[in-house]
Amino acid sequence: MDPTARDYDALAAEYARHVAGELAHKPMDRAWLQGFARGMAGRGLVADLGCGPGHFAAFLAAEGAETLGLDISPAMVALARAAHPTLAWEVGDLRALGQRPGRFAGAVAMYSLIHLEEAELPAALRACHRALIPGGVFRAAVHLGEGVLRPEAMWGVPVRLGFRLFAEGALDDALRAAGFTVTESLVREPYPEVEYPSRRAYVTARA
Repeated sequence: MDPTARDYDALAAEYARHVAGELAHKPMDRAWLQGFARGMAGRGLVADLGCGPGHFAAFLAAEGAETLGLDISPAMVALARAAHPTLAWEVGDLRALGQRPGRFAGAVAMYSLIHLEEAELPAALRACHRALIPGGVFRAAVHLGEGVLRPEAMWGVPVRLGFRLFAEGALDDALRAAGFTVTESLVREPYPEVEYPSRRAYVTARA
């Protein structure tokens, strides 16, 4: 089993308990996702890549986007399906999206790219590009900084997950190298007492 899937299977219940309500405390994230969803309404299927317990996909759907949540962890997908039974969910790996070209009109990757090894990122972004229709919109959020965080345990659950920190502008460059046109790149400071205290990058690109 993929190591990331294994760890998120183990974490799923605690992760959902602590994270599924996070958008209530993050006004910039809400506005950024709302603008994306409303812009995608009626344009085709939108993927939430690394959907976790489904809160981002559910938000996008509530704002008018036709949404599919995809995650590498079967336990996360099961939680998302139980919490939001009217939406579509799949177990899948964003690194394999290129196997179905042009499937999506848009996609978001909210902190899912951070689990990729540096050497994996170029091919993963090319797969995301291939999965979009021409002109399809891709949005991604990542932590900024240096190195890889390895917490060893989260909420008391042992894990081997790595959380890669991106240099400012590095995701923009990687997207361009994968064939995207970057249309917007934003940075925000962390919300105190709400999240891990890292600066965040929010990048929008077109295929």
